[in-house]
Amino acid sequence: IPGLHDAHIHVYELGCLASTVDLSGCSSIQQLKDRLSVWCAAHPGEGYVEGNHWDQDLLGELPTAADLDAVTSTRPVVLNRRCWHVCVANSCAMRLCSIDHSTPDPVGGQIDREENRKPTGVFREVGMELLFPVTRKPQPQATQLKYLERGLT
Repeated sequence: IPGLHDAHIHVYELGCLASTVDLSGCSSIQQLKDRLSVWCAAHPGEGYVEGNHWDQDLLGELPTAADLDAVTSTRPVVLNRRCWHVCVANSCAMRLCSIDHSTPDPVGGQIDREENRKPTGVFREVGMELLFPVTRKPQPQATQLKYLERGLT
């Protein structure tokens, strides 16, 4: 289709991104939590929650699993930093992926930890792949079509 090829648009990914919590410009952990809370309330029962574009330089600190758990502890949540090289997951997501204090850091990645080795929820680089059982689940065809439609509009 003329224009789409020239602009190099990833239509499906654009539709997926439109189905996530936009955390751009959040200037505090509380504001991040508020946006996550509003999104969860507007999308009840839709399973995995993804958010994107937070920046700890604007937040003043890294968000943690405890911050996300305060919003929802029953739905898996993974929020990607604006660089896509760091993310934060809640306890539910880590539990579903069998990540705990004994999980080793993967080669090329890192799990941030508290002094007692408990994961803080922050994953870096290849460490983010440990969350693939939650973040890379195949989507039903109806959801895939919804993402394509959103990406085209």
